[in-house]
Amino acid sequence: MVNQGVIVEQHYGVWVAREDLCVNSCSYAPALAKMRGILKHIQALPDTVPGIGVVVTERTLNGWAVAAACKHLGLKCVVFYPSYTTPRPLPHGCKMAQHLCGATLIPIQAGRQSVMNAIAKKRLGRDYYMMPTALKLIETTEESYRMASATLRQYPMIGAVVVPSGTGTHLAGIDRACREASVRCYGAIAYPVNVDNLRHQGVTGELSEPLSTYDTDAV
Repeated sequence: MVNQGVIVEQHYGVWVAREDLCVNSCSYAPALAKMRGILKHIQALPDTVPGIGVVVTERTLNGWAVAAACKHLGLKCVVFYPSYTTPRPLPHGCKMAQHLCGATLIPIQAGRQSVMNAIAKKRLGRDYYMMPTALKLIETTEESYRMASATLRQYPMIGAVVVPSGTGTHLAGIDRACREASVRCYGAIAYPVNVDNLRHQGVTGELSEPLSTYDTDAV
């Protein structure tokens, strides 16, 4: 379901690791680099788990990714998505999770992620497993580290790496690989992140503001 190597392309003198192409020819999975970690995480669960639950936001493809992994592994999937007072279109990722992967969709009142997760857990079927908030999985960090290490060995001419970062789950693994290879690592922050989460995963430094560049070697 996923490619074991990273496809690297060169554009205008910049090497680009196409992690959006980590999913192979699978026709029902999204182009999402988290697929490696999601698969590893779910595969490690007990065989007695009949299905998986996941809480998503409007814009994420996480629900679709989890649903695709469940379809691949023969498990049921329940996607909880935010419901608002003013009707809104069903999120694209939820549509794909249902249409391509057969996931069950359940709306819950929009609110804080922790509250939504608590509500979802109460409504989830017995013995089902609830995926961690925002899919902050150690398996994703470890897979990112493994793939980054292999890529840096394959392309020793690379002197610096820039990583788009949200929760820091990918960045933590890539940062570790870069430190071992003595390669500079920068995290491009597209929106505010949980700095405590970054530090918990081993990334040090200071975060200034959204749309900034985060130097993982900064003190």
